[in-house]
Amino acid sequence: MPESVNDTYELVQYIEQAAEIPTFYLNRFASTIIESEDEEVLVEMKFAGKSVAPLVMPLEQGQAIYERATKSTKLTPAYTKMKDVITPSNALRRRAGEKVSEKQTPLARLNASTLEQFITHSQRLTRLCELMAAHGFTDGKLTLEYKDKNQALVDFGRDPSLTVVLDGSEGNEFWNNEDAKIVDQIDIQCKRMSDAEGGVAPEDMILPLDVWQPFKNNTQVKDSLDTDFSGQSGALERGVTMPDGIVLKGTLGNNLRVWVDTRTVSVKGVQTALQQSKKVTFLSDAVEGAQHFGAILDVEAMLAMRMFSKHWNENSPSVRVAESQSAPLVAPGNPNATSCMTVLA
Repeated sequence: MPESVNDTYELVQYIEQAAEIPTFYLNRFASTIIESEDEEVLVEMKFAGKSVAPLVMPLEQGQAIYERATKSTKLTPAYTKMKDVITPSNALRRRAGEKVSEKQTPLARLNASTLEQFITHSQRLTRLCELMAAHGFTDGKLTLEYKDKNQALVDFGRDPSLTVVLDGSEGNEFWNNEDAKIVDQIDIQCKRMSDAEGGVAPEDMILPLDVWQPFKNNTQVKDSLDTDFSGQSGALERGVTMPDGIVLKGTLGNNLRVWVDTRTVSVKGVQTALQQSKKVTFLSDAVEGAQHFGAILDVEAMLAMRMFSKHWNENSPSVRVAESQSAPLVAPGNPNATSCMTVLA
């Protein structure tokens, strides 16, 4: 633990190391961190082309070919401020884990309590980024809702054909229909992703619990797992799903991993699912997402960083205020390496 809470670089390093919590989307699909000193962040979108080499006669001149594989988009990130009050009583009580033989001074306890608040702020920020990734990669866009109910839409420009809503018609049956052709629908969705600009086939499929339950009992899904049929592959653990995070249930076909995500976070006091009800998310590692952090709008910051933390003391009543700020946005590098199906009515 740093001896002071006033050294910015030392504080940032300590908080980031101490505040690590397990994530799925950030670790797998958006592990890159990009910090900016601008209010807007520059997102590099990657759309690798699929053009073949042109045919020409041997004595003809070669044809100039230029295919833009990337494009840059400036997006405005969200902005968050987290503020907590530390009272003098926090410095007078012996802290958990504090040895009786190594009694700390009240000032040391006050500084330790301040650092604990900063660590909590960093963990809240990580949860926010994980929520951004989960919903942004599912929907191809993000709706940022602020305290005063103002909203801002961040659209990542995904191909509209990759956002599919079933209507119950033939071939588009809802997944709670035991005889729905779920495997066929997944085949078609994978082909949509592959055919999109810069698109690739998915490697992961994430389901919420309300979709997993009819999915695992679907006739076509069970038939696809029946190894009595020659050439069948894949395996799913169809037993009880404990609500303890995101669980790999197995694979469909050769390599489509199936996950069930039961995680929730608290948003303005409301329990919010990371994997939205009724929706199935398809992802490829080619999404190449990144955690972008824009400028901290504070005269004491003036640095590009993930989160800026500071504290000050107030009088009457005498308290210490711990505050952290960040301008986060989790964005896909290739939005067409994501897709979504709404599969329940």
